[in-house]
Amino acid sequence: MTAVTGQNSIVLNESVDWIVGDEIIITTTDTNIEHTERHTIANISIDKTRIGIVNPLVYTHIVIHNVFPSGQIFHLAGVVGLLKRNIRIINRSPSSELFGFRIVVTNYAINIWNSVAIDAPNEDKREGIHIYNLDNWNPSRATFINSCSFDGGYYSAIGIWQANSIPITNNIVYKTYESAIVLNRNWQFNANDDEAIMSTDAISVIMRNNLVAGVERLAYRIQGNSCPGAVLPSYINNDYVNNEVHSAMSGINCWPMDKDFDYDTTWYYGLYINAACNIIIDSCTAADINVGIYTFIIGPLDEDFWNRFNFYIFSFLLAVSHVAGDNSNYDVHCAHKITGGYLFWIKLQILRTSSEDLCCNI
Repeated sequence: MTAVTGQNSIVLNESVDWIVGDEIIITTTDTNIEHTERHTIANISIDKTRIGIVNPLVYTHIVIHNVFPSGQIFHLAGVVGLLKRNIRIINRSPSSELFGFRIVVTNYAINIWNSVAIDAPNEDKREGIHIYNLDNWNPSRATFINSCSFDGGYYSAIGIWQANSIPITNNIVYKTYESAIVLNRNWQFNANDDEAIMSTDAISVIMRNNLVAGVERLAYRIQGNSCPGAVLPSYINNDYVNNEVHSAMSGINCWPMDKDFDYDTTWYYGLYINAACNIIIDSCTAADINVGIYTFIIGPLDEDFWNRFNFYIFSFLLAVSHVAGDNSNYDVHCAHKITGGYLFWIKLQILRTSSEDLCCNI
């Protein structure tokens, strides 16, 4: 149910175990990252789905649920997240200094971060949790970050360096500086774009059920999964499932292959691809975005390049508004297997890179 400006309550689509006094965030559903709101719970209904808040809503948070003739479903809604945790790590002077605190995990201790609130670590150019040199993940001495909240900060929420297969699951990241969720590896070129969860030189990453709201720059920049048929060592397992971002400058940036991302209302690109290899896009949704997909291909300047590079899209859902600024009426365009394409809103420009027939439904 859409929550409009001035309301003192919100309705959730599932019950929660939150209590009066808990602090929550309600994500923006437009292009302004400042429209994510934080509120304190004043009361909660018996069925735990209707929450009363101390102060009225400042902005409107829309809900859209459309089922299209093709059977595809487009659902857009603000997300409500709980900032409060049983354990809270607090910066006592967050506004007056750039040297706050950070948590360093290195040289294999066992570190389990579960249901912890990290409040404004505020070290300039340092992550809230810095994981370094753990090598391959070991279940007998497991390190993971699960169900934590990150509330502000001057850099990324989490940094993973020279560590493999660290699970990062069910976390909330709110108002970090320069970032959203990020994972990358050895690229030929690096534009030095910034994100919120950063993993550099990590070979294997598991990232599931994460939500990031209000991103000044990029949302997800990831290394991606291996191509089908690739033989990898047993310790490498890249897994990305059900990750969301609301209101970012750019949604997903530069990967060889990835799937299962939903992103709404990015200021510029839904997907920005800058790669030197074949690209596969699968099970992704983009809504209310200036540029749905932008590909910037890196490769040799010869004719053979066009015979070797392929750009495939499987089950990509692009939902756009009929009238600019009117999010109440969406149309849907689905591209099934595109070879060498640029997608701007609903305009599709094809570059033939092989003799294979093209099949596009737009």
